[in-house]
Amino acid sequence: MKKFVVLGAVVLALGAAAGAYGLTRTTTESARAILDDYTEVPAVSSPGATGQVELALFNRQTIGFRVTWSGLSGPPTQSHIHFGKTTEAGGVSAFFCGGSTKPACPQSTSGSISGTIVPADVIGPAGQGIAPGEFGELAAAIQAGVTYGNIHSAQFPNGEIRGQIHLR
Repeated sequence: MKKFVVLGAVVLALGAAAGAYGLTRTTTESARAILDDYTEVPAVSSPGATGQVELALFNRQTIGFRVTWSGLSGPPTQSHIHFGKTTEAGGVSAFFCGGSTKPACPQSTSGSISGTIVPADVIGPAGQGIAPGEFGELAAAIQAGVTYGNIHSAQFPNGEIRGQIHLR
């Protein structure tokens, strides 16, 4: 009986995630990253800066996202998904804001953004084997736990807060 209750709660949570991202497709997986300054590579010290990335993968063709942050040293200049392991700096795969096909980031030290990533938003990194538009490769990297979310600021142009993305 407990297994059915837990499974039912998971199905309801995933359905709620689909509605939160404004998408009607069936959610296949969700993922999350907790962002902080010490997980940057190299680590930085930005006391009080934190954030979170929430992802919902829909039919391997759309990723719904919500990125929240607070206590940054200044407004974010860009935020994106990188292809890289926990202790490595990897190339950018897709932007949440501040570059490529996405609008500028909100100009506040605390805030949030949400939207979607589609195959046309995937920009690489080609040097690491993900060509522009290869959405399936990005989705596979997220599933394998080798992507991270990152938020950059003027004071920390290489990244102020970062967190490895893990499936829920």
